[in-house]
Amino acid sequence: MRKDPQRIKIAGLFGADGHRIAGNLESLPPGLAPDVPTDVVVVRIGDSGREMQKVRLAVHPLPSGEVLAIGRNIDEITEIAEIVWRALALGLLPAFVLAIGVGMVLSSRARDRLSEVNRRIQRIVAGDLRERLPTRGGDDPFDQLAVSVNRMLGEIEALIHEIAGVGDDIAHDLRTPLTRVRVRLERGREHAATLEELRAVVDQAIAGLDQSLAIITALLRIAEIEHSRRREGFSEVQLAPLVREVGDLYDPIAEDKGLTLQVEAADEATVHGDRDLLFEAVANLVDNAVKFTPAGRTCGARFASP
Repeated sequence: MRKDPQRIKIAGLFGADGHRIAGNLESLPPGLAPDVPTDVVVVRIGDSGREMQKVRLAVHPLPSGEVLAIGRNIDEITEIAEIVWRALALGLLPAFVLAIGVGMVLSSRARDRLSEVNRRIQRIVAGDLRERLPTRGGDDPFDQLAVSVNRMLGEIEALIHEIAGVGDDIAHDLRTPLTRVRVRLERGREHAATLEELRAVVDQAIAGLDQSLAIITALLRIAEIEHSRRREGFSEVQLAPLVREVGDLYDPIAEDKGLTLQVEAADEATVHGDRDLLFEAVANLVDNAVKFTPAGRTCGARFASP
């Protein structure tokens, strides 16, 4: 006890009647169980007088009936705990403020990015299919979503261009047969003298309209074939009947222009494909031949087996 400059050690020897025999503990606190350390407030006595201290104290009864009490001041532990709590409070406050600041910055960046995405989407909805969502070249969820959406937009743009191209092809290829139908109807109205002649003109107009419908169907099938959705409909096609059918269709037209249309096709010639598209291809060739061959000449189509 004499080697206790920090005044943290407590000890006392008490008689069976509770009077102090030795030590710096003034008296035993009531309610202490033998050999059970307990936190209590005691009075420490010494050269500096009486002093209240919070200690952890244990008492042990001796065989002679006396009681030995030994303890240690825990005020410093309380002070250390208070210091730790103050340090935590002082450390948590800046950390809390920093966390709020970082959260606000990240929230602002996310909001700005969402605003930019929304602006791009509005332009896409307005019809600008060349617009794409912004990416930053990272691997975050925003970039992954933007890349997927941009890929989808690219496919949609390509499909729309293809649809527009099919429409242009239909308009271009329908111009000639529809003009021919119109001319035939005008001639029939002006020159048909009997009902039979008028019916013949109407039949030719119907055939021209059927050709126009076949052109539309063929162009749509071409678009399907380019996307591999029509190939299962391919079959073995006899070319001779197909070529003769084209010849029968264009023979009156050639005759009106003063041309001789000849068709030569071997009966065994076959090809694997779509019959309607093949018909349209041959009809286009014959149509160009009839259209650009001078009057009085011979034009025709010849197909032979390999």
